[in-house]
Amino acid sequence: MGTLKHVCMWEDNSWKRITIDKAVEIYPYGKVSANSGLFMCELCGQYVSLTEKGINRRHFRHDRAQKDKECPERILGSNGFFTLFNKAKYELPIRIKLNNKSFSFEIGFMQIPSDLITKKLEINIKPKNAWAEKFIYSRERLQVEGITYLSIGNTPYEKYIISVSGTNEKVHNYWPDEVSGIDPKGTLFDAKTGKKLVYDSDVEVGNKYYLLKKGCKYLDYFTKQYITLKFIMKKTISLETWCLYEVTANDYQRESAEFFFDYHCRLTDRPVKLQTVWPVYIKNPYVLKCNEKDIVMHIQGNSPNIKPFPYVYIQKYNIPYLNEEYVANVHCNGRQQLLTIGRAKILKYTYFWQERLDNITDCQKADVVDLKGNNFVEGTHEALPINKLLNITIPYDGHINIKRNGILVERRNLYADTQSEIFDISWNTEIEVYVGLDKVWQASFFKRKDHDNTFDENIMLKKLESYYGEQIELPHTIGSLVKKLNKYTAIQRWIYKCIRNGHMSRKAYRTLVKWSTSGKI
Repeated sequence: MGTLKHVCMWEDNSWKRITIDKAVEIYPYGKVSANSGLFMCELCGQYVSLTEKGINRRHFRHDRAQKDKECPERILGSNGFFTLFNKAKYELPIRIKLNNKSFSFEIGFMQIPSDLITKKLEINIKPKNAWAEKFIYSRERLQVEGITYLSIGNTPYEKYIISVSGTNEKVHNYWPDEVSGIDPKGTLFDAKTGKKLVYDSDVEVGNKYYLLKKGCKYLDYFTKQYITLKFIMKKTISLETWCLYEVTANDYQRESAEFFFDYHCRLTDRPVKLQTVWPVYIKNPYVLKCNEKDIVMHIQGNSPNIKPFPYVYIQKYNIPYLNEEYVANVHCNGRQQLLTIGRAKILKYTYFWQERLDNITDCQKADVVDLKGNNFVEGTHEALPINKLLNITIPYDGHINIKRNGILVERRNLYADTQSEIFDISWNTEIEVYVGLDKVWQASFFKRKDHDNTFDENIMLKKLESYYGEQIELPHTIGSLVKKLNKYTAIQRWIYKCIRNGHMSRKAYRTLVKWSTSGKI
């Protein structure tokens, strides 16, 4: 018999997915009842049982006595995940707006390619299974860049149907036909952005969320120790009362987690995050523009899966000692590549567009001049600038590091288009100019060693070979002396010969030390 595959267990401050093999390892004997509250279905938020050993292999199952029998995995079977987690199931964002003791809603439409924005384009938004007015918008309402939020009124509905006319059918690759709306049993919104939390979203301790639900039964069955619940307003819509609360989790306790699980959200201290590492890109909401086919991303969080549409191969690289983080390399075949990340449902998604990045500028440069206004090039210098002074200007805010003998002695802020004077520059000084984290200019000043022009390697080698008399064992410091002789390979070979023999003339050794300390070599 097949087992439920979307089962989690509370562990280390978050709900973590658990396999049947791991559960059997923890509880090898007897049945674990759903009433124990140990295992929970990710898809419906109800506790499930672990069957006892018998004719059939042990497995997770829903309790027949459960009131909610609409769990997708219960209906579709254990492979329901692949039906749920697909391209058609990503959601356009819905946000709530509070004003004058009332609230209203908006749907966000992500940016689409310019060839789909025609003169006749028209967007129709209609609540599903409701005799309600349509919300109709023309192309003039769409922003050229970023996301466009369009009003859908102040009445909450569970589903919204989106129809688009006057353009190519490819528009449905970006705007789905149906968007989940407001669940009357309770819907959570991020209090900072107003955006609705999608199914199975992560929530964190200390963050504020709005809870909107039908009916005003005060949620006082959770103690303030776990949850802070603040009543904001109530509103009567079509003879029904809706209440809005502000909710905050106070700590990572099981009771707090169960509260949010009732609203299909997951309390965790390791939320799912997707960060693009490479290539350089321009970021808009839900769209990243880049001019490379290979994309490298850092993914972290509790049990996230990444899926591309259309399908392309993804190479994953695990990060040592970090079980819930990995790096993924995606090779995009098409001009637009949709990447989704989620667990039971899609939590985050991003379209990668391959196009020329006209807004990317060249690496910022520093304008560095000496006292006479001449450009001062970066690199290593064997002469100090005029009057030991340089003037530096950069186009953006940044900072400068000044090092002497390899030690940082000063860090100074630089401001955009404002000249800053660096004075009293001395030998063994390094100057580094940064814009953000980028080093845009660097110069160092080291006094050139005046080698004795009479130093001839062949003559000096003959001199070393001519020394006789007392022989000494070579000290360990001879190694550092040899490293200084990279330009004098013949002398190096002679020293290596002495090392193999185990001894050297005392006079020869003293001569080498003298040459080293005097700067001749």
